[in-house]
Amino acid sequence: MTPNHSSHCKVIPRASIGIGIFQAASLQAAATIQNLPYHECQHSVFDNNEKYLVTNMECQSGQYIIPDAPGLGVEPSDLFWEVATLVAN
Repeated sequence: MTPNHSSHCKVIPRASIGIGIFQAASLQAAATIQNLPYHECQHSVFDNNEKYLVTNMECQSGQYIIPDAPGLGVEPSDLFWEVATLVAN
């Protein structure tokens, strides 16, 4: 993705519908873009999938808290691995 300040176009990163790991990656990348006005939030997906992650990432009142743990700032929770094991079998 070309940063909006060099291409002179407004961009709004798309939120992923995954369990939140892709969302964390998108937020981390978006945080590096100067003057980025928005980032999509699919609240029905984001809020429902929080339980599958260990993170401080959240979206409240239209504002993101970008995860600050090492790496992307998220890791799969114990519940994630329980569900993944059930699905895999």
